[in-house]
Amino acid sequence: MTQTTNEDASEEQREQTVRPFADGGTLSLDDVFRILSNRRRRLALYLLFDASGSVDRDELASQLVAWERGVDVDDVPRDAVTTLNVELEHVHLPRLREANVVSYGRDERTLTLTETATRLKPYLDVSRDEDFEALD
Repeated sequence: MTQTTNEDASEEQREQTVRPFADGGTLSLDDVFRILSNRRRRLALYLLFDASGSVDRDELASQLVAWERGVDVDDVPRDAVTTLNVELEHVHLPRLREANVVSYGRDERTLTLTETATRLKPYLDVSRDEDFEALD
């Protein structure tokens, strides 16, 4: 039985802190699972893939809130969209951009999938039904 020492654990933490994503535009399997570990990021990616790769950030936030609340997009309160936009801007979108999965338009409002995002598609295809069933 192999035992992990504190030194091994801290080395792993340092590696994840210093190098959170693979270089060179490709994603390692660890990168893929790190990106897909959050349901909101998966939902955002579903929408981007469904929208042929590009979507306005407000439209993205509105749709995510609608899915999470089980309501029509037109019935989503504006304050909920604003709150989610803040979370997207500070948590999820930087993570996706750092991984070279999403790029922002010049106006910083349009989100576009990159070629690297195609690496995530098979995993998203598997998780999609379960994610949407959990929302019901």
